[in-house]
Amino acid sequence: MPETGTTKNRRHTNAGRYCALAAIFVCAVFSGCYLLLTLYLSTPSAARRASKLLSGYLHLPATVTGLRLSGGTFIVNGFSLGSPTGFDTGEMVSLRKVSVCPGWRTLLRGSKSLGEIAVQGLSINLQKNRQGEWNYSELVRHLAQGKGGGETFIKRLTVTDTTLAVGAIRLDNLDLTVTDFSTKGTTGSKLLLTFKDARGTPFRLEGRGRFGAAPSLELLLSAASFPLNNYREHVMKWPALDLSRGVGNLSLGLNFHDGTALVQGKLGMEHVMLDSRREGALHSADLEFAGRYDSTRDEALLETCSLKLNRSVHLSASGRVSRIRTARNFAVEIWLEKADAKELCAMLPPGQHGNLAASGMIGPARFNVYGSGKSGITDGGGTIPFAKMALERGEKFLVKDLSADLNFVKAEDGWKLRGRFAQGQGADGDAAGAASGHHRRPVQPDEASPRRSAPCFRTAGGHPRSG
Repeated sequence: MPETGTTKNRRHTNAGRYCALAAIFVCAVFSGCYLLLTLYLSTPSAARRASKLLSGYLHLPATVTGLRLSGGTFIVNGFSLGSPTGFDTGEMVSLRKVSVCPGWRTLLRGSKSLGEIAVQGLSINLQKNRQGEWNYSELVRHLAQGKGGGETFIKRLTVTDTTLAVGAIRLDNLDLTVTDFSTKGTTGSKLLLTFKDARGTPFRLEGRGRFGAAPSLELLLSAASFPLNNYREHVMKWPALDLSRGVGNLSLGLNFHDGTALVQGKLGMEHVMLDSRREGALHSADLEFAGRYDSTRDEALLETCSLKLNRSVHLSASGRVSRIRTARNFAVEIWLEKADAKELCAMLPPGQHGNLAASGMIGPARFNVYGSGKSGITDGGGTIPFAKMALERGEKFLVKDLSADLNFVKAEDGWKLRGRFAQGQGADGDAAGAASGHHRRPVQPDEASPRRSAPCFRTAGGHPRSG
């Protein structure tokens, strides 16, 4: 008997009812499971169970204070990880709160993806024991053994209110943001880190990178302005240096790609005095450098290094260090651009130049130094030319129209200094009467050759002696 329209409609209605009932049942099951999971996570038993699992996995004492589920976000309230046996440094890692929001759609498709991780109140304490071992070394070795598996993606990672201590160095108020992170480098990551050091100087670190088999990294560390007096302890060797009014700025860049690291940096200093006991001129210094390290060749190259004092005295250098992991053989070239002696004398604090006034030109000069990490400086030398030099005290010339070439040569027990002098118009007074009114004969090149036994002096251990 053929079906009527009423029978077909009845079957469609029943099928719709069954689908609706099935959907309601599935939702009820998920809701029930979610409710049960929420209730269980809020119990102390869940926290103790998590602590036990983490302690067994990390091989270190781990403590979870509390767990809970809020919407689709998993929250850990309080976590700490102790140091290994043999360390009395207390907790190695602790945090106040961490929220994890999984990427549910990608997780259901089988991908390890997390939408967002937010960490608050993180504290990291990395210290050494008496044997010189770091408290994190054992953890790193253990985690390295478990590498493998699929790739993990994190869309956004934020870390706020963080403290990092590494030995005696401490950084506070660290805030980190990382986006598009992947453990195997499928996506390029961006990061921004802001922090203050123990002296309150604000720093900013930003860049991008890619992890995985062929890692690459671009970073820029900067501090727009900071008081130099905060770092007075690092220049205690020069107690007369006055940094109380000094201001500095810093920029340091790193580019790592294909096993080669490129480094560029700038450091500026303003309003520095050379003697805190006397009022004098304020000085400035600007340092710029660029270099690279090739890990495959184990070689470092200092391409450029420039130091300017008061923007009038200019020192430059370049060099190369080979076999860094073993011998550390180095070759360095240093040169001084032509400088005005009057400007150099003006840099000295009042009273330290003995009321002497200097004029003339110094340089350009060039020095070469060679050696190794084991033997120190083994060879080197250079020449400093002086032209039209004059020294005046009051209205008397002690030296006038003096030209000289001073040659430094590395010797076995120190340095040798040889030179030649030529004076035009002499100085005033009896002290220079022999030179007054005529020209002295300059020493000939063969007479000033370093290979001849010309008068010289050597310095050994910093103390000059006659030679």
